[in-house]
Order: sequence, then C-alpha cells, then structure tokens
Amino acid sequence: MRNCKEGDLAIIVKDFGKMENLGLIVRVIRAHGDDGWIEENGNSVLLFSWVVEVLSDTSQIIYSDIEGNFYGEKVGDVPDAYLRPLPKLSNDESLEACGLTPLQYDLAAGVVKELLRIEESGS
Repeated sequence: MRNCKEGDLAIIVKDFGKMENLGLIVRVIRAHGDDGWIEENGNSVLLFSWVVEVLSDTSQIIYSDIEGNFYGEKVGDVPDAYLRPLPKLSNDESLEACGLTPLQYDLAAGVVKELLRIEESGS
C-alpha cells in the first residue's frame, strides 16, 4: 500500500541527502515508478517514486549528482516511502486557499524541518 496518490498534497518526511528536503510541501503529479535510490548507509534500494512539484516559490527539491554536486529542481522524483499525505483542506489546494502566503509557508516549513531533525536525532 502506498502513502500517496496522484493529486495529493504531501510533506517530505525522509530525505536521501543531507536533510535539505525535510518539511517541503509538494503536490503529487504522477507516478514515476520503481527507481533506484541510495540510502544513508550507501546501499542502493528500489523504491516506488512519484513525480512531485514543490509548492513554495522559494524552495526546490535538492539532489546530488554522481560527483556529489548539489542542484535543485521545482519538479522531481521522490520515493513514496519518503512522503506523508496532508489532509485535504479545501477543494482548491493552493497555498492561498489553505490560508498561507509563500512567506508563511516557508516559515512553517522551517519549523517542520527542525522538528523532524530533533525527532530523528532524539531516537
């Protein structure tokens, strides 16, 4: 059973890098399918992934290439296992319809990132 489905708003709760993506709010666009991901321990795993779009104007999904260089994308792939769907707030799921401006979203995302880091380091 998958965490998300097409059209969901979701939060990234696990990262495949240095935790830059934790707390990002994304819209699930479509299925990408099974793809290889490198876990923290360096092992490659096959995970079902979604194509997602970051909702904030000022944020991107951060990836690293094979040489270790970092780059950002507004639309990219994220494993389903790294996402948790958000409850539907309205028929129009834009940030404005949810009562958030991009600045409020970025501040809230920062708090979520810190909480996830604290929870992960405390376990």
